[in-house]
Amino acid sequence: MKRSTFIKMVTSVMAASSLTMVTAQAGDADLAQELTNPIADLITIPIQMTYDQNIGPDNEGSKLQTNIQPVIPIDIAEDWNLLTRTIVPVVQQDEIYPGSGSSPFQF
Repeated sequence: MKRSTFIKMVTSVMAASSLTMVTAQAGDADLAQELTNPIADLITIPIQMTYDQNIGPDNEGSKLQTNIQPVIPIDIAEDWNLLTRTIVPVVQQDEIYPGSGSSPFQF
């Protein structure tokens, strides 16, 4: 399997996935309502992937960047929630500069 085909498959699978932890008792309507509320008491972990090819001076480089963006609400009072959102980029790139080879995943 070609590397670019493999990366495209991984990108499409990861981009389509979003992990959401919800209580088992919530019904479909309640869940839909909570998902539209940006300050709901839900932990969400969106994953965004971008793939660039034909980059660098010789147009032979490629770069795959994955951003993991968990949103975690923390109760600090009865009427107050603190929302944390950390963005963690993971980058893998090949042949950006001629002769540089590939680099392992970088954080």
